[in-house]
Amino acid sequence: MGKNGERRPNVPLNFEFTHPVWSKQLNAYLRSDADGIIRLGDLQEITEVSCKTNSVSWELSSHDQHLYPDVIHGTVDEPVQLPFTRTDDLFIRSVALFSCSPGTEGRYYIDDHTNKIRISNGILSVPGLDTGFYDLHIGGDTIVKIIIANTNPSQPKIKGLEDFVLGSNLILETLDSIRHPLYLSPIPQHDDNLISSIGIRVHNWTPATRVCVVATKFLPHKSLFENMSVTTMERPWSMNRAERTPTTYRTGRVLGEEYQYILNRKAQSKRWVGNLLTKPSVLLTPWSIGETTMSKEVMADQNLANVQSRSSALGAAPAQALGRGVSALGRGGAMRHRRILPPGQPPLLSFLANPSVVLANLIPDQQTGEIQIPFAELKEGNFVQIFITDGAQAIHSSFAIKQLAKADYQKRDLRFKSSLDHTKHYIGERTGISLDFKLGANDATTTTELQSVTLPSNTISSSSVKVINSVSQVYDLMMTLLEAEHDKQTLRKFGFIVDWHRFPTATKNEKYSKWNCHELNLVLYKKDRPYFDSVVAPFIKNKLIKSFIDDYLIGASLEKYTEFKEFKLLTCLEKCLLAHRIPRWKPCVSQWIRSRVRNTKAASDIKLFRTVMSSATIDEVRPSSPNPENKADEDLVDYDEADDDFEMVE
Repeated sequence: MGKNGERRPNVPLNFEFTHPVWSKQLNAYLRSDADGIIRLGDLQEITEVSCKTNSVSWELSSHDQHLYPDVIHGTVDEPVQLPFTRTDDLFIRSVALFSCSPGTEGRYYIDDHTNKIRISNGILSVPGLDTGFYDLHIGGDTIVKIIIANTNPSQPKIKGLEDFVLGSNLILETLDSIRHPLYLSPIPQHDDNLISSIGIRVHNWTPATRVCVVATKFLPHKSLFENMSVTTMERPWSMNRAERTPTTYRTGRVLGEEYQYILNRKAQSKRWVGNLLTKPSVLLTPWSIGETTMSKEVMADQNLANVQSRSSALGAAPAQALGRGVSALGRGGAMRHRRILPPGQPPLLSFLANPSVVLANLIPDQQTGEIQIPFAELKEGNFVQIFITDGAQAIHSSFAIKQLAKADYQKRDLRFKSSLDHTKHYIGERTGISLDFKLGANDATTTTELQSVTLPSNTISSSSVKVINSVSQVYDLMMTLLEAEHDKQTLRKFGFIVDWHRFPTATKNEKYSKWNCHELNLVLYKKDRPYFDSVVAPFIKNKLIKSFIDDYLIGASLEKYTEFKEFKLLTCLEKCLLAHRIPRWKPCVSQWIRSRVRNTKAASDIKLFRTVMSSATIDEVRPSSPNPENKADEDLVDYDEADDDFEMVE
């Protein structure tokens, strides 16, 4: 299919098929027919199809995906249960259970207990296990460690420790999420057209269980299970029984210099008198003093308490087994390695008119644990993915609905169609004007009345007008024009200037004290003159060394900057401000700017203009109806300041 959803006939493609029995992939060179379709057949027992021409692969196995725990703690009187919905014999034969030696390194298998495994109704159960350590192999990439402990039924439960097994040599935590795993009943597939809904039945669900259903028209590039980044389950806590810590007396040990210095200071009875006066500080824009931290505690090894804790016989449990807690849905659980997809981008499906259907945060029925989803809610989607999680467990199921496979879907036209008649000639004109009439008018003609702007236009239907009349729009436009990420991060720090007129005085003082700079002073000089005169101006006047911006803001003489040595050190903005304060320098500054932008490419100006016109954060003004007396002139917009802006003070 093309980018617009059109079928492409006679396109040669190279396919690779993955079969669980064959170690090598099966290659096939096929060509699409006159309708742009390649019929692959049933593809029985094919797990993956890859198209080498486009470097795209799809997993065709419709089996469910589960997140298995790394370690399971159980007792001899309860069976070990895990969700298991695979029905193919080849995968079932790969499930095995072995008893092994304790420990994590140098483990060896003792006996085979595979005959104790029972699989029925989407659950794998292993009853009758004796006390010991076991390894459960599921497939070729999943190993679940099982620890079975012996319990004493006559021993009463300790309050607060009901989930711990204390009657054996090991102290184990038995999590309820592992004892009663979350699993899904197999969803039957019917060809009957009378069935009009999907029935999802969840077992061992809790009030925190949520179900998410996604329906798509095509097979997605990645499953919902991978997109959710589900990789780690809750890990139970375990340790050996506590033993007595031996008391030791050690002599002749040399303390470190730092500890010896601290002890000597504490041993001194004489107190030295210091200066108790308050240290002087800068009242405005003080230097921020960062905290001193160390990533590694180098001297922790010299602490005697740490040495004893590491060498004591408190039940030296492995470091990875200590500490309870939910590792959250993070890194690959049960030594499960995620499949790395071959390089290649997923197919473009932007021609679809309607998005995929997402039914999120569904809760099972309190009585039956079922969720009924009518086919009407799936709309155009026929490939359904079901994702169920309760925060500690996650399961995924996917299948195709045969009744909806042949349903048609809507497309949207992605072709670049012009609204102009291709048989006529047009001329595009770019115009930009200033809406601040006080900058272009003389002092005698300055007025506060509303002014109007008239722009000539010969093609009203294709005219587009963007108005930038607020600080927030200027800020959003600058964020769009900046390309470097560090420049955007710097500008984000001054995002508070958009809401400056809404801040109380205390908040303004806090913001100004933290972000004081020439740029902020200039903005406050133009936008908040009362605050500038009361707070900023006294601070600038008391500066020992003043820059050009400081002299400009406090109204000092700028004649010294007209000298060639000082003038060439000014920036372009400072030269413009100099010409604004000293009118006789306007021709010189104008000539200086023209000499530097004379050779600038016009493409950058066009790019900047188009960026402003296509900015979504700037309000667009629709052209008004043409004047019947003179269609060449059109009154587009009246000048008025935005409601969220505040008056500029000169």
